Amino acid sequence: MHAGADELFEDIVKAVRTRQAIFQQEAAERPLGVVDLLRLRVLLVVVLGAGSRKADPLPTGLDASGLQGVLPISGDESWRHLVGNLLFDFFRNHGGVRKPLISSVVLGIDGDGGLPIDVLECWATCYWAICATRVATNERDDSIAPLTGGKDIAEDLYRYTQLLPTELLSDTVRSTFEGMSARYAERLGVSVARLEEEHRSLIETLLDLA
Repeated sequence: MHAGADELFEDIVKAVRTRQAIFQQEAAERPLGVVDLLRLRVLLVVVLGAGSRKADPLPTGLDASGLQGVLPISGDESWRHLVGNLLFDFFRNHGGVRKPLISSVVLGIDGDGGLPIDVLECWATCYWAICATRVATNERDDSIAPLTGGKDIAEDLYRYTQLLPTELLSDTVRSTFEGMSARYAERLGVSVARLEEEHRSLIETLLDLA
């Protein structure tokens, strides 16, 4: 038996908020590493997997998977806002007292080994997620008001992951995008063509800022 849709909605929101606080606490005590990035990726996948293009998907949003469709497309506890909050914590350099968590990440990369594949897949998941928040439409195919600071979060994400344009368009990123689009795009109201266009636009912005 799955929990009720209302309970599942509350559990997901609570899990995200709790993990945000834990990330902050742990970053104050030690460097963050690959395991923490994998936790970020899992959280993003859970949120996207629970998302919907509906403004009020409850209580009928629960399907056989027990996850899909319980988070709305708009509001403070929508999938778009939860994605934005997670990526804000990790990547947004807003000039405040608290630095973005990415500044605490130490990967210990071997100079000859390049970026670990699981890290590159995590970054690709972040790119897909932030682009999805920017192009998603509701069940009437209407555009949604952009997230507050969403453009800044997106630009900082692409800047601080420090990938070259060739890496941003690599087979690993492309295959991650393809898999996520197949799983989530239709239900979230995301046009795959528009999402890929947003990705390329952010890469161009990165080049302009270089």
